[in-house]
Amino acid sequence: MNPDAGLDVAYGTLGPDGDTVQARLEVVEVAAVDGYTRTVLHFSNSDAQAAAFDPAYFLGGAGPGDGFRVWDPATGRLYENQPALGTVTGDDQVWEPRTRYEIVLFSAPLEPGTEDEEAPETVPLHFTAPAPGDEVPGYTEAFAPNTPDPVDPVPAAAETDEVGWVRSEEGGRTWRMSVGSYVVEDGVLTFTYRLEVEGEDVPSPERRPDLFPEGFVLTDPATGDVVPERRVGETEGESEPLWSVAWPRLRDNTPRTFGELAFAAPSGEVGELLLDAGAFGALPVSPRV
Repeated sequence: MNPDAGLDVAYGTLGPDGDTVQARLEVVEVAAVDGYTRTVLHFSNSDAQAAAFDPAYFLGGAGPGDGFRVWDPATGRLYENQPALGTVTGDDQVWEPRTRYEIVLFSAPLEPGTEDEEAPETVPLHFTAPAPGDEVPGYTEAFAPNTPDPVDPVPAAAETDEVGWVRSEEGGRTWRMSVGSYVVEDGVLTFTYRLEVEGEDVPSPERRPDLFPEGFVLTDPATGDVVPERRVGETEGESEPLWSVAWPRLRDNTPRTFGELAFAAPSGEVGELLLDAGAFGALPVSPRV
């Protein structure tokens, strides 16, 4: 039985490279207060041992996988966390096992019409909000790049085993990958994938092969049309995937990782798609029934 069924709770590996923990993350609140957006998270370390990393990780870093941001699928706006709004940074926080920490983030104000929520009764541990200033931070827009030319010829679907895995021999090790079924909601098509190393000997980061040198390409095998991924940033300049993971993290003691990919929803009826996953070939992705 999952005690968190139906709640805004997720489990996964969180933290900067080299200092990750197995974590439980719950979204407690996203509210418009005092001209800003306040996001309240409950974070706990599920590992048996304590871990330490700078709480500024939650504000975001250089990589698209760092930090937490608020996305409004109705408008396509991605509300960035703003370090200038106040946080304790520069020192490692020891994250004890089975201890719940409250993380409060601040970002740009939500669009007009959002109802205010009452402030939480608990006191945040690391983040504080100063009085709103004259300079209000903004947000970035999510967009779909121009659709590339159709793929011709369409690659043949890779053969999977009886439970959906595709294997590849890279860097002297056997890697295996599987994908879940996709769903379409608010104009965005998403699905998850799972990547594992067979055996207990996990390669260090500098020895890992680049399994996805060209990223991920999703195509409709019936037409060869490419499904564009959702991105944020400048349409003609720098941008990054909305929440696609180009290179997954593999912990030394957990030789597996999960990722989620986001694409612009195709128009019309679409059936099975093909994900070009680099070393693994073209993996079939079916709609969720």
